[in-house]
Amino acid sequence: MQQRVLKLKAQQQIAPNTFELILSGDVAALAYQPGQFVMLQIPDTAHLLRRPFGIVTIEADRLHLIYRTVGVGTKLLSQCRSGQLLSVFGPLGNGFPTAFLKPKQEVLLIAGGIGMAPLLGLLKRLVAHGIVVTIIFGVKTKAALFYQLELESLAKVYYTTEDGTFGFHGNVNSLIEAKLTQAHYQAIYGCGPAGLLQMIARRYQNHPHVYCAVERPLACGIGECYACVVPARQQNGYYKACEDGPVFSKEQVVF
Repeated sequence: MQQRVLKLKAQQQIAPNTFELILSGDVAALAYQPGQFVMLQIPDTAHLLRRPFGIVTIEADRLHLIYRTVGVGTKLLSQCRSGQLLSVFGPLGNGFPTAFLKPKQEVLLIAGGIGMAPLLGLLKRLVAHGIVVTIIFGVKTKAALFYQLELESLAKVYYTTEDGTFGFHGNVNSLIEAKLTQAHYQAIYGCGPAGLLQMIARRYQNHPHVYCAVERPLACGIGECYACVVPARQQNGYYKACEDGPVFSKEQVVF
């Protein structure tokens, strides 16, 4: 967990209200696990709190992020240009467990919308270790998809759109019912809206390896403010998404 000032190398819009951000600097030595996040300072004195951004990858001297513009702060960030210096704190949180997997085993990645961002880093890590990956990428409409060519070069990909403009017409659960009921996976990984994670936990309730990254508002990123709590499943109380997560097993929390 370290603070660094990085330079904006490139930024582009990859879907409606969705941007790819590439920062360059001294990041190669960071101990990063897919699923972790960073807290980034918006370059504006009116926005003092850092914003959380899930890490896509850290490769060589580049930190790769994807985010959606959901407020004034991220709107300002989307207007930054190459050369802008940005303060980054992290990596923070935990990552997706993978140590139990062996080469040639099969896993399933399930993403809803921007939830594909942290799963892309996981995908690359898994493929590099010889794991066979199937992906379900669910969005509302075709325009919300991104990185299709890269995903398809690494894995078998099923797409779902709620409006039927691309791939399977329906939601992720309907696609699984139609195409994947006979499939067996060593692990299930997910990231996306709460409803998607709840479906994953229900459908795979008897599976021993189900891990999902939750989406919660993170104010401090270090467990001090309790803005990001997630209900614990086996005991009264809560977990903090920033400190105990953002990746949890289905046995730990109520998604």
